[in-house]
Amino acid sequence: LSSPPPPPKQSSSLLPVDLVIHEHQHAKGLMSVKQLRDGIIAYKQQLLDKGRYSKVAVVLALQDAIERVELTLKKQKEEEAKATGKLSESVRIGHDEGENTLEGKSFDATSKTGKEVWGKWEQPDATKFQVRGEGYLKKRVKVKSKDFLFPLQHVEFLKVEGKEPLDHVCKHPSSWWEANKPGKEDFGLVFNIQVTSIGISAVMYHILPGGFAALEKECPRVAKMLKDLTETDDKMKLDEAFKFIPRVVTGPFIVRCAVKETPVIMGKKVTQKYFSSDRYLEVDVHVDSSYAANAIIKLAHAYSVNIEVDMVWLLEAKKEEHLPERVLA
Repeated sequence: LSSPPPPPKQSSSLLPVDLVIHEHQHAKGLMSVKQLRDGIIAYKQQLLDKGRYSKVAVVLALQDAIERVELTLKKQKEEEAKATGKLSESVRIGHDEGENTLEGKSFDATSKTGKEVWGKWEQPDATKFQVRGEGYLKKRVKVKSKDFLFPLQHVEFLKVEGKEPLDHVCKHPSSWWEANKPGKEDFGLVFNIQVTSIGISAVMYHILPGGFAALEKECPRVAKMLKDLTETDDKMKLDEAFKFIPRVVTGPFIVRCAVKETPVIMGKKVTQKYFSSDRYLEVDVHVDSSYAANAIIKLAHAYSVNIEVDMVWLLEAKKEEHLPERVLA
């Protein structure tokens, strides 16, 4: 910025970020909106490093500023798109049809890791999680799980506008799945964690090369259970099938206390939707539909600069022939 006018006098209600915005307003186009957004993020980290403000105050104040800048950036893009006639229409997400006619991309059985603008992702150690062992219905003994059946291939965070969650993300033209559809013999297990209170969908893609043929060879009992779920229209059966185990690896003490490493049948706690095709089963988990889950997310969002969480899914074994349990993804 070249010689901006003097900033307004700072009062008790004027946050440091207002000074940054004031300077930008008089920049006469010398700073782009993206540069301002990046500057605010850097400024936030400087404040935290110097310890001048509490983490909660800095996060809440600057988050509001970043959202205002994001809105300005969006409006600019829409105006540019209208000028060039390239503004796309909204897409109605429906059921996938005809996927088995596509060749698709080939995947191997190893899990992937990735680093994104929001952080990094990788597959955790499956043996750290306790599952129902053989004879559990009588002995009530849990054992370490064997390795995941579905290797993790990708994780993406999607910014979702409005109060409605983004359902059936695999069908969305901008999703990772649409750009990386697997081969017709492979099968994907997709979990879409919808957090409308902060406008986010966290989508985890797990793809097993060879699909159900490979799954039947590795673990026949789980293959049969999962196959039945892909063919049923019984929502109650689906809601009672998927078990979730969360674990906060690193994070604030208050968040670690709030999130216990306790298995939970998510369909009994929150609203879930299910979408399937010949190549995948997608489970959409609307966590905001639970008051308790929504409170924990807001707590983590307010108190955490960095947080690492393991999220593990499996099918609950209710019959002896389904034991021992095995983590899916």
